[in-house]
Amino acid sequence: MLKKRKKVLKFKSKLKGFSLLKDQNKLGLWRDLKEQFLIKSPIKIKSCFSKFIFGSSFDHAEIIIHQYCVDVFLPNWLGGEILANVFNASDSKITKPLPLSWIKILEKENFILNKLRIRINFILFIIRKFAQNIRLIFSLIYSSIKLKEEGRIFQKNSVYFLGLNPKNFPPNLNSEYNFDLISWYLGSTIFKSETQTIYHNVIEKEDIFYKNIEIKYHQLPFTYVDGKSSNFKFIFWSILAIILAGIELLIGKWHHALILGEAAENKIVELKNLEELSK
Repeated sequence: MLKKRKKVLKFKSKLKGFSLLKDQNKLGLWRDLKEQFLIKSPIKIKSCFSKFIFGSSFDHAEIIIHQYCVDVFLPNWLGGEILANVFNASDSKITKPLPLSWIKILEKENFILNKLRIRINFILFIIRKFAQNIRLIFSLIYSSIKLKEEGRIFQKNSVYFLGLNPKNFPPNLNSEYNFDLISWYLGSTIFKSETQTIYHNVIEKEDIFYKNIEIKYHQLPFTYVDGKSSNFKFIFWSILAIILAGIELLIGKWHHALILGEAAENKIVELKNLEELSK
């Protein structure tokens, strides 16, 4: 009951914060803050280990981490916390995880922060993400070693759709007029006539044929590592990358731990023949 009451009070604070900003003609506050977050990079890449972990993406490492932080740390809930903070700063201190450079932006704008809670939440978030990334890497290694050969290689002249949901597939395979994403793509100008297969990562959808195109599930938008040499290189990279990211995390450098899963997927792409990758 107490938890529900706190939720209601927080929601009311957000509404009153919105009204207060409207009365003060400051509804652009959240947009202005986001612009500052987008300009201010959360990390400077100085580590000599970064080139090993980022590989071919090293030249864009700061941009990659910046964009990743924007996606992870700037969803709608932060805007809600800011609205509540505007109305009742003492009872609605911002506590969500944020990088230090972005905390300083909020401080400069005179927001009331619980800096200790923010830092603790940030550290816990990075640790959880690091654990998830390690789990992903081991699953990639397992898949590379154990999965059947025919499941590893994309058909030539194929495309991959990432992040679809079941509603994006043709509801009626016998109809020429379905209104869904796949049907739209097949009828669009970006569709290439030589395309034979569309891959996706919606596990609950069965493999189908639609308009002479095979539509089938594939877990990832790239093929698994195959071949003993490539497997050895990926395993060696994975072990060393986990150790290096872990050591840096212990001394307060969190960016490698955060991005490690994406770096592992990038490494697999580097080890693949371009002909085996979907478009």
